[in-house]
Amino acid sequence: MTAVEQAAQGLALPSLRANAEATLLEFRRSPHALPACRHILEHSQVTEAQFQAASTLRDAALRDWTALPPQERSGLRQFCLGALLHRTPPPAPVVASQLMSTLAVILKRAWLDDGVDRGAMLSEAEAAVTQASTAAARRIGLQLFAAVISEFSPTTASAMQLPWEFHERCRASLETEFLAGLFAHGSQIARSVAESGAALNATDDNVCVASLRLMSAALAWDFTRDGAAGGPFGFIQPEGHLRPAGNDRDGEAADAVRITPGVGWRETLLAPGAMDWLFRLNTAAHASCARADGASSHGASGSGGNPKVDALAGAARGVVASLCALSGDVFPSAREEPGGETRRRHFAACVRALRAVLLPANAAVALAAAGSATGEENLEDGARALCSLAEVHPVEDFVTPLGAMPGGSTNDAADPGSNDQNALGMLGELTLALIAAGALRGEHEGGAMEESLRMLLDAWGSLIGRVGQFGCPPELANGAAAVFQAYLHGGLAAVAESAYDDDDGQEEEGKAGAAALDERLSLIAPIARAAPDATLPLLRQALDAKKRALAATTANGADPTTALEELWWLARLVPHVLADAFDGEIPLPPDSLAECRARATHEERECPVDALAGEYVQLTCLCLDENARRALSPRLLETLTWGSARWTDTYLMSEDTGGSLHAAIFAHNALGGGGEGRVYRGANKAKPAAFSEAGGGANVLDALLRAAFVCLTAWPGETGVQKAAASTLLPALTRRRALCRTCVNLPAWKQVMDAESVALAHSAAVAGAVPGHQTLHFPPEIHLGLSEALGRAAEGLNDEAQSQEYIARVLTPVGQVLSAVAAAPGDMKHPAGESRAIAVIQALRGSVRATIARSQASVFSFFSQSFEALLAVQRAGAHSAQVSKLILKLTEELVANQACFLGPAHAGVLCRHCLRVVEEYRASGRGKIGATEGGSRSLRAERVKECYKEVKAMLRMLTHVTNSDNDVEDEETARGDSHRGSVLAAAAAGAAASEGRVRGGAGVATSGEALAKVDVAQVVFIGLNTVIPLITDELLTFPKLCHQYFALLAHMLEAYPAKVAALPPDMFNSLMGTLEFGLKHADVEVARESLAAAGAMGSFQHHASVDGRAGLGDHNFLSASSGQGTILARLMRTTLSRMIFEDAGMDLVDAAADALLPLMLVERAAFEGVAGELLAKLEGDAGAQARVVGALRELTTGNGLTDRVDRANKRRFRRNMSTFLTETRSFVRHN
Repeated sequence: MTAVEQAAQGLALPSLRANAEATLLEFRRSPHALPACRHILEHSQVTEAQFQAASTLRDAALRDWTALPPQERSGLRQFCLGALLHRTPPPAPVVASQLMSTLAVILKRAWLDDGVDRGAMLSEAEAAVTQASTAAARRIGLQLFAAVISEFSPTTASAMQLPWEFHERCRASLETEFLAGLFAHGSQIARSVAESGAALNATDDNVCVASLRLMSAALAWDFTRDGAAGGPFGFIQPEGHLRPAGNDRDGEAADAVRITPGVGWRETLLAPGAMDWLFRLNTAAHASCARADGASSHGASGSGGNPKVDALAGAARGVVASLCALSGDVFPSAREEPGGETRRRHFAACVRALRAVLLPANAAVALAAAGSATGEENLEDGARALCSLAEVHPVEDFVTPLGAMPGGSTNDAADPGSNDQNALGMLGELTLALIAAGALRGEHEGGAMEESLRMLLDAWGSLIGRVGQFGCPPELANGAAAVFQAYLHGGLAAVAESAYDDDDGQEEEGKAGAAALDERLSLIAPIARAAPDATLPLLRQALDAKKRALAATTANGADPTTALEELWWLARLVPHVLADAFDGEIPLPPDSLAECRARATHEERECPVDALAGEYVQLTCLCLDENARRALSPRLLETLTWGSARWTDTYLMSEDTGGSLHAAIFAHNALGGGGEGRVYRGANKAKPAAFSEAGGGANVLDALLRAAFVCLTAWPGETGVQKAAASTLLPALTRRRALCRTCVNLPAWKQVMDAESVALAHSAAVAGAVPGHQTLHFPPEIHLGLSEALGRAAEGLNDEAQSQEYIARVLTPVGQVLSAVAAAPGDMKHPAGESRAIAVIQALRGSVRATIARSQASVFSFFSQSFEALLAVQRAGAHSAQVSKLILKLTEELVANQACFLGPAHAGVLCRHCLRVVEEYRASGRGKIGATEGGSRSLRAERVKECYKEVKAMLRMLTHVTNSDNDVEDEETARGDSHRGSVLAAAAAGAAASEGRVRGGAGVATSGEALAKVDVAQVVFIGLNTVIPLITDELLTFPKLCHQYFALLAHMLEAYPAKVAALPPDMFNSLMGTLEFGLKHADVEVARESLAAAGAMGSFQHHASVDGRAGLGDHNFLSASSGQGTILARLMRTTLSRMIFEDAGMDLVDAAADALLPLMLVERAAFEGVAGELLAKLEGDAGAQARVVGALRELTTGNGLTDRVDRANKRRFRRNMSTFLTETRSFVRHN
């Protein structure tokens, strides 16, 4: 005990921490930990030691559970209860909390034991509390039940190293048999204490608070599970199971979790008067807090310094917030109750309860703004509850006065005018108060005010999203317009206030800061769209006003910083309002904006949507005026370019204009619809839609192209502006065929093409540089985006000859630069030459990425003629990490984008090139890190990072090569008839490949059949043999590389086992060595991939032995001479050791079982040896030996297991493996 006490106290001292941790770890692993923990908890007076003992007691009980007799398991429960209720002095709160957690874990572990009465275990705890007959004991009992609920809940359960089925059965049992009873138990106690007045007088020893928290824990249960999902404690948890259908909105809607307890809870929660006591308690507690705050001269502590009343108010508010989230079958259906009286009555009660917390809004917000912890909690909980109500209940409930709701009319003296108010008014009042109090200012970022505003805006979005295309009710539209107007003014004021701050949240945070701002603006966008006729003119006026203010400050010579910042914020906001982001598919116009456009067309008036878009495009095109360009900052122009690209994706020359259902669905406004639905026939015949092909879209496209050209050429050194034009705007302008068709015929497009050609030509000083032309130099990443956009524009050319001519015009300058770089290898030893090489490789990567069916043949023809030049660049740039990495990436992307189009002959040409790239990389000696290489720690870390990027690029290239192979293990190779010398033949074929050429996109290798076929598997294995020596411990600290390697290894061993068996011994041993390393790896995904690979090798050997073939042959016995057994036996032993003796999660059981079944079948003698070692560890414990013998017998014969490796047998063995581990772990670890 003394050693544990000293170690527990030594954790706080840096000088003693290492020894203390070692002592405590040894204590946890001790086979006698259980009695030692009990002794410490009974006799030690050191709080730290008691805490460590309580934690170790839980771990030891789980570890030794199977080996413990029933009476000792029961004794552990009784001991924990006694330590909580009867120890003198009582344990410290932190120790008591840990003991409750331990007891909850013990209860759950015993839940499914044979002969256990589950109700009796819970009654045992309640009886002990009743026997103690004190308020403190009652509070501890309530806290214990809350801990039990938390332990049985999938999202908060402890890891027990048990299969998913155990946790799921426990969860289902508690939910169906006891959860409602536990809630009723807490409700009954809380109600009696509240009605006695002891709760508000703070004389109940926090019993009421504990009861309310038990109720909250019960309501926080995940009622949406149906047994098909797992959880985060050692088994798999599929996506999409934590929230019910219909509540799948991403991001912020996670605050509005629905609670769906079902019909069985209806009487408990919704019977008339069932929860009235709670609402009264909530109102009284918050009124008491408000009076105390008013009487106190400082509000930071709340309630005039009475934390018990604060805690009571917070607990009551938490239960009310949970009740606000009730949803689903707990409410009567429309068939049962057509008017929805029960639901509406509950809604009205919740709203009245929230009014007590949140109104008056200015006072609630002011308290939070003053830094009051209680005020902040009130505000956040109230906002979350409103968000939940908006997620569940219809808009009609929000706009109906409370007095008109069922049971809603009251004569509450504390809230006399509530009968005439509605929930929407409270939501609007609180939102406006937060904005007026400065919630948008930077000082509140990440605080309670910003979080509360975010949840309230999300509530508005929920209500607006529910009305959809049928238009908002006037009350909702007017409220949304008022909120947006306040947000617009508040946002501009906040930006102006922070204009001179050193860090505006964007420069240092980069993409993360911009993403955070976009997330905030995405919440206000649907609110603006709810009333576009009111909000869009406001935005347009603000844009025009700030543009004029910028012009005025520039003309007067004044500081334009504030005007630029305000204009920048508006330039970020407007695209969010007008259009959704491009996330892999072309976004359609938002429904409300589409209806607004159709309504304006029908009424023959200016469309607010088009007017705002035109204003924004004109602002972007200010850069075309050289005088106006001086007033624009690069940051503003970068944002305008991004916003124009986002708008372009939705509105500019959209291909479905005038023809699609979406374009027609809003063509008829609800006004004067004449009962014909919302389709207005003929509305767009007289006048083409704005920004369509016939409505001026070509002019806008030309203007944006010219703006992109100016961004590329007129802002040298401003990489952000150039990148926005090359990687954001130009891709948007070439995303659709209609845009491409117009682009390729515009003079501005030819300017962009010439700019790319001139920039490349000047960078390498090759023929083609335009004499006297302005010298252009683009950063390498700009060439990547530009080349990709230029290549994609070929989609607009219908004629194949035109397409070939266009691709030739795009690629010829790149080819000239590539040839010049390859012809001067010495130049690459200098920074300028290296930069030129990187620029041309990036341009080539862009061209590859732009591969489409129409241009594929021309692109491949170009590359097939450029392979020698690329290899020359790789060879000359072997000293450069950037060049080597980009060559590998280019090869990877070439395979990924071209392989799906190629026939066998062309695929062979590409495969041979990949092999030569691998060989060049191996010959260069790159990727190796010496023991002392790098000098200082920072330089070595940089060198390690360079090697990581190169090796990862190599692995990705090899992965794409495997994906391009459609001839996986034909019948001949599957039966092991491949030749050992085929790897050398592949290398010879690779050397001969330089003689072949593919021209015109249709030719084949000149040698035809004379050239040996290059096997994809052989290329990959040669690549792996190159990579394996480079993968050091330092590189394995990069998870992406680790996952990439073992995923590729697993694929190769599963897809090509016969070719693995044909590898040379050194290569085979290298693969097996890394496989054994992966089986021991701590990362679950790496271990799972490695187990799949080991299982594939075992299956191959098993099937070979059944068919009378050699299988792995001599490879399997390479390590037998050293006394280590066969290779497959080592893999089996390593897997069993990890699963039995190490802390391997049960989520690996299925993968381990699939690997072990074939391994055990082919290595029966080795498995018998492992079994004998297990039994030897239990020598002297006959009972334990008998249990393990039975478990081994069940493992190998249970559930009708046979000696076949098929799906049915794998399913049986998975069940057997799970049972085996559960039975044996306790015994072998205990001993």
